[in-house]
This record gives sequence, structure tokens and C-alpha cells, in this order.
Amino acid sequence: MRLFIAIHLNKPILKKIEELILPLANQYKDLKWVSFENMHITIKFLGETNDTNLDSIIKSLQEINLQSFNLTIQNLGAFPNINFPKVLWIGLKGDINSIKSLVKKVETHMKVLNFLEERREWSPHITIARVRTKIPKDLINFISLHKDVHFGEISISSFSLMESNLTSKGPIYKEIKRFTLS
Repeated sequence: MRLFIAIHLNKPILKKIEELILPLANQYKDLKWVSFENMHITIKFLGETNDTNLDSIIKSLQEINLQSFNLTIQNLGAFPNINFPKVLWIGLKGDINSIKSLVKKVETHMKVLNFLEERREWSPHITIARVRTKIPKDLINFISLHKDVHFGEISISSFSLMESNLTSKGPIYKEIKRFTLS
């Protein structure tokens, strides 16, 4: 099973994202757009995992103790940069220290279970598209013009262990277990 750990976005935030992004997704079909129901904040990608490890993963994630926190969903941008993008993203602001603390705790707990530690520094974002070819200048201009867009506030009170089933129509995500923050 292909697993990852993520934070879900609420429906009002997803609706605001959809209002801005849907016209782009319809216009720029060369990009691999993330479906709105699949948008999330990735905490850690575990990858292909043996079913026998599932109970250990759940037990370990249940040990994570952290207070709920708030984030602001805002900004458009690209990795590695806007001129040569590979990933288009929406940024996160607000209580970044708390989400980084969650990421660090998840990393620590998963390292004990022999999952590889992420070498890159975690960057708070929501992936909205993956770029396969050079993107048109007008899309770069749109992102630059909307770099400060504000989608709203979100209260983070849980995170989830997710399964990703890859299909020809894109991934299908299924929540395995939700973990509540205090």
C-alpha cells in the first residue's frame, strides 16, 4: 500500500481555491492539476509500505501530542521558481511553527519505524499542479499577479494517515485513520 500523512482542507477553502484555479485547469491542460477533492497539506510521504507495518504506524502516530493551531491559506508560487516551475503551489502562513513541529514529530516517529528521513527542509504548501512542459508566459504572469491571493483561515485540529491508489485517471485517496490534536 502507498501511504502518506496529510492534513485535510475544509470545504470553504477548497471552494475558494476552485474558484481561482478551475479556469486555469481548463485552459492549461498540459499541466497535471491536482483534483480539488484531493488537495491537502502533505506532512510526510511514506511510499510503498507493507500491510504488516500498518498497526505500528498507527500506534506511533497516536503518540504524537500537539495542540490544535491555525493557518492562513494564501499566496501562489512555484518550485523551484516561477521562471522554471516544476510544481505550482498555494502557500501557508500563520502558525508555521506548530505545523513544522508536527512535521518534525511525524519524521521522528516514522524514522523509528525505519522510514527514510526527508533530506530537504519541509516547505509549507499545497500542491495544485505539476508541470510537465514549459508553461506559457501568460500563466507565469497570472501566478505573479496573484502571488498574494488570500483564500482564508483554517483551524488544524487533526491529521490523517492516507492511502493513495494510483489509477489511469489519477490517484484515489482513502483515509485510513484520523489523529486528533489536543
